[in-house]
Amino acid sequence: MIVDDHAPMRAVLRRLCKGVAGEFIECSNGTEAVAAYATHRPDWVLMDINLPGQDGFSASKEIRARFPGARIVVVSEDSSPAFRARAREVGAVEFVAKENLLPLVEVFARTPAGS
Repeated sequence: MIVDDHAPMRAVLRRLCKGVAGEFIECSNGTEAVAAYATHRPDWVLMDINLPGQDGFSASKEIRARFPGARIVVVSEDSSPAFRARAREVGAVEFVAKENLLPLVEVFARTPAGS
């Protein structure tokens, strides 16, 4: 599942992950993400933080509270230590900066879908 309020970024993430996932669910805000996770239970969530309405931190925290096994990767422009720490606090398994998305491939390789 790709959660980002910018359609072009969702398209970039979809292309980058096409070899790992056969199906994508896309959301443009945190509220949609929480509802979509409950419905579809995707293997992975790529979560932006700066979203309209419910932000990515709050959506991640809510998803992990309801579904402790959810694997959320925060994908954000802000890669400051404070953002990275907050991502861990809300249950993200990884943090990837938008300026270099290639580590996503490594994340998926380390933890295959369904694990």
